[in-house]
Amino acid sequence: MNIAHSTINKILITDAKNLDPITVIIDDYEAGKGEITIKCYGQAWTAYWGGMSGRTVAEFFLDANNSYLLNCLWSGNNPQTEPNYDYIEKSVKDYVLKERRGGSIEAEFARELYDFTDWQSCVPEHTYADWTNPFCSHYKEDFDGFAENHLSYLSIPERYTSEAAYLDRIITAVKEALAEQVKIEVPDLTDVDKQMIEAGMIPLSKMINEGSPMSEFLAHAGVTDLASFEQYLKMRLAEFQKARVRMELDKNEQHIMFEWYLSHAAAYQDVLANFRKASKTT
Repeated sequence: MNIAHSTINKILITDAKNLDPITVIIDDYEAGKGEITIKCYGQAWTAYWGGMSGRTVAEFFLDANNSYLLNCLWSGNNPQTEPNYDYIEKSVKDYVLKERRGGSIEAEFARELYDFTDWQSCVPEHTYADWTNPFCSHYKEDFDGFAENHLSYLSIPERYTSEAAYLDRIITAVKEALAEQVKIEVPDLTDVDKQMIEAGMIPLSKMINEGSPMSEFLAHAGVTDLASFEQYLKMRLAEFQKARVRMELDKNEQHIMFEWYLSHAAAYQDVLANFRKASKTT
């Protein structure tokens, strides 16, 4: 009989906006493997990840976008999205206002279109079918022209169902709670600093906190603010990714420089991702 131990973290989230108390149970089986269970108002959602690149479940959850997490937590056959019929009403109102200003639509018909709201009942069942005239035989020619010139070109977007939107809000609340728990800590460098000083070297902590004598030569002259720093990161990432992809396309992964390009691309990708994340919160 084998007995395995894992690290379990249970979190209770209260006072989340427009949500009942949320219970989160995180089970880290080992580095890079674990699952999360989220409970709220009698419902529960669970997801397991077996390849998180050494991250904990909390770290992985914070790094992932809501759409991906919702797909992982979603259960059952209910659809996640539905047509956003509200878009039709907004589009019609915008069209009416524009055409009235141009004088190409009669005032009475424009008012009928503007006030009508139940456009879902008018949507054709098939792409080759006609839109239903909500005014019956009234304004037949006007509506036919309107349908041909505007409605037939509409592409109705999708939106989350109320069930999916509910889970999306819960995911956001869980992320906010986890962000308060996950701390970014610099490793203790005391031992290695001591050894470096004894060897006549600049201690690692000083190089990290203050920079090395080469720092001023490494800094790019074009980096003058955060916007240009982001451009610099994208430039460097593109350089290494381009070189890596070329080698992969040429089936030349065994080249001595391939690992160099691959590792540097990963490093710049990591820095750019965290820079963008930080920029969104400031």
